[in-house]
Amino acid sequence: VEHQEYREDREERFILKMIRRNGSPGWEASLGRAALTGQPPASHPDGTVYIMEKNRLLCFKEGKEIWNHGLFAEPGKAWITVLKDGSALVAAGVFFYHISRQGKELCKVQLDDSVTCRPVMDESGRVYMAGVRKIFCIQ
Repeated sequence: VEHQEYREDREERFILKMIRRNGSPGWEASLGRAALTGQPPASHPDGTVYIMEKNRLLCFKEGKEIWNHGLFAEPGKAWITVLKDGSALVAAGVFFYHISRQGKELCKVQLDDSVTCRPVMDESGRVYMAGVRKIFCIQ
């Protein structure tokens, strides 16, 4: 994500850019004056890219926004993990989400503690997350 600061000839904006393996530029997508979180974009091998903006998970493919999904999340307090099937796990404050590659909410669980890291899934489908006071395991 490139941050272009305000100049007389343009407004401040953020640009999501894809760089090819050989270092040459690929597609890019303007995010406007997005309020991005500290979480970097997460990508899938098929080229799908997920990024958190305020309290929304945005999904891009080939430089075009495919969908976005609103979350109960405080900006800067959400973490993403992309799974092999292209779905996304999102830990956002006291909520855990599993969102399909099409942007549909598959699961939403309210926890009793704020999550402090990205969710991790094991080979059996259990999801682990650290909270402020405990570790969560969701199956």
